[in-house]
Amino acid sequence: MVSLLECLQALPEAELLTLPEAAEYLGYQPAGLRKLIEQEQITYFQNGKGPIKFKREWLDQFIADNSSSGLDRSPARAYRKIEPKFGFDPSLLD
Repeated sequence: MVSLLECLQALPEAELLTLPEAAEYLGYQPAGLRKLIEQEQITYFQNGKGPIKFKREWLDQFIADNSSSGLDRSPARAYRKIEPKFGFDPSLLD
């Protein structure tokens, strides 16, 4: 029998997202994603005290489970009102 740990370790490293990458993908701050981990609301992988990793499928499932409107967007951004900006905005060049 193959364990989940062995399966995840066999994945190429590029298929696993780090905590900061996953937080960005979800539209959260890393501290907010850590709270979800502590509350056991999101699936993650951690070998001992090593870095926390996520599969993109787990993040997509979290979005689907927490999206009230059925749209493909982050729960953190679901109700954020965007104010229009007029004129030149240098932050758009980043």
